[in-house]
Amino acid sequence: MAIFLAAGLSACSGASNPTPSASPSPLTEETLCGVVSSQILRDDLGFQAESYSHRVDAPSESNSTGYFKCLMRSATDLRLIGINYGSIKTEDDKRLATDGTAVPTPPGNREGVLRVRDNFDGGSTLIWIYPDNRMITIWLQYGDGTGPGGGAEREDLTTLLDSLIEAIPAYVQTIDRSLHTRVPARSTDG
Repeated sequence: MAIFLAAGLSACSGASNPTPSASPSPLTEETLCGVVSSQILRDDLGFQAESYSHRVDAPSESNSTGYFKCLMRSATDLRLIGINYGSIKTEDDKRLATDGTAVPTPPGNREGVLRVRDNFDGGSTLIWIYPDNRMITIWLQYGDGTGPGGGAEREDLTTLLDSLIEAIPAYVQTIDRSLHTRVPARSTDG
């Protein structure tokens, strides 16, 4: 699974009075990426999203579950949260679905399996595997390559995952075409 690191750094100009760059400001939307609660991000993870990008592909004959991908970036500490949902199809998906440690009590006592994989960089990936060959992966990473690695942050990330186990599949089923959104939108001015 690719982990995207996006650290926006402003280049300094050579002028004698450089213009200060605008500091990122937190988004005020209640819901990000169509289903992610800003309140859970803020209250449980201390995560103030500055931007996000998400893609949703409608269910089709070739992919009956559809596809969901969300990448959120925090405003203050260069943290990223990534969420993916879809069918387990590729060898990488199958490896991810069997990698890591199975957690005995899944969130909300739902039918499925929760796996936790410790990443090489100290972070963690949570993998929820549905009984019908679908999965959600969710990860939190800092801009310096570290992540929760256990403890309270992993529990808080599990709270976020728990809120998405039913919400993401329901959301994807409402989509009738592919959708790609960036907030804030990129400027087309050159």
